[in-house]
Amino acid sequence: MEYSAEGLKESIERDYGFKRELIQNAELCGLWHIRFQVNGIRYYGWTAHSGAVPQLEVEGHVSPYHDEKGTPVTKEYYNRHIKGHQARLIRFKEKEAGDDWEDTGIRFDSQEEAEKYIAGLEDGGNYGYDFLF
Repeated sequence: MEYSAEGLKESIERDYGFKRELIQNAELCGLWHIRFQVNGIRYYGWTAHSGAVPQLEVEGHVSPYHDEKGTPVTKEYYNRHIKGHQARLIRFKEKEAGDDWEDTGIRFDSQEEAEKYIAGLEDGGNYGYDFLF
């Protein structure tokens, strides 16, 4: 059975309570399984069988912009606080503590450069970056 885009939105609104006008990119991905986005968040929903309560999981965010911690941010925030600002590489002395870090002295011209550099490190989990203003 094939559902129209409006039919999928109607089903999502009924089963999960999202306003129809906020639902984007709805796709049926199996019998009683659906993926969709609302406000930049990607969801996966399903109903196990007839009579079962619909289930819903967050698959992640679809925002093209994020801060140094991976938190999705608006385009306006990105343009004001991230784009064009130099990033500095920091090393966590005690990663579990989260706030005990040291400046490595290494700088990057963009967030993307910092992320690429950290991804290439053998112990990249011990590093992060923040922005210089």
